[in-house]
Amino acid sequence: DWGCKTILLAHANASKQLVSLFAELGADVVFMRKESMVASYPKLKAILHSNGESTIEPLTPSTDLDILVDEAYLADQLFSLGYLGSQGGPVIPAIAKFFRNNDMGSLTVWPPMCPRIEAFACLQNPTNNHWRPNNGEFVYIFPTTNGLTSQRYKKAYGSVRSARMLHAGGPFLCEDSASLAESVLRRLGYLDDELNRDLE
Repeated sequence: DWGCKTILLAHANASKQLVSLFAELGADVVFMRKESMVASYPKLKAILHSNGESTIEPLTPSTDLDILVDEAYLADQLFSLGYLGSQGGPVIPAIAKFFRNNDMGSLTVWPPMCPRIEAFACLQNPTNNHWRPNNGEFVYIFPTTNGLTSQRYKKAYGSVRSARMLHAGGPFLCEDSASLAESVLRRLGYLDDELNRDLE
């Protein structure tokens, strides 16, 4: 008898939820890794530390960005703890605040699959299921830049998107307060004590 087998040929950046669904149905998942795709992979990562500041560090070739993550489970858990206002909200800011409020140390926030992988692993850890809910204390800021399309930036960062995300120095967490907007604008250089002294 001739047998049959279901194979999903997926792009390396394919939806993890879609890939997970096919895997649960018994399909073999094969990721395409053309040389051009490998060449455009990020070369750097952004790590957000417990003090709210981030550092930009090399992304080692051994880093696996294709680990399957149950995105629905991840969103449900973050929603139940108050880190997601809705299940369609941005998940990485929610994860960053979840890590900070639960004193979980540093979190890789870029490339974007890294925080999902790390948070999913933590939430599935049976030794800790008493997570602190969101207290609304922190705001996640990730400044980006435009342009940076030259080969120099592609070579340094791995892709134009990575260059635009990381060239400004990486994300940070701020305490929410009445002076939040002014503090962020000062940090980004839009306000100073000379020509640009106030928001009016």
